[in-house]
Amino acid sequence: MEFNLVDDDWIPVVLTDGTSAEVSLRSVLTRAGQIRSLALDAPSQIPPVMRLLLAVLHRALQGPTSEKQ
Repeated sequence: MEFNLVDDDWIPVVLTDGTSAEVSLRSVLTRAGQIRSLALDAPSQIPPVMRLLLAVLHRALQGPTSEKQ
C-alpha cells in the first residue's frame, strides 16, 4: 500500500462555495484561490500543515534567502 503526500487527497479544506473537500498538497497550492480555510480536526493540527505548505512554497520560490527576509 502506498500514499503520496503530494498527489493523494489528505488535507481537509472548506472551499469558497462552502463545500468541504479533501485535496492533495499539490491541489491546495494550485487551487489556493478556491480554498477558504483548512478544516482540520483540531486547532493544534493547523500549524504543522501551514509550516509544511510554507516550506514547500519557500523551496519552490527560492526564498527567503536571508534571516531579514
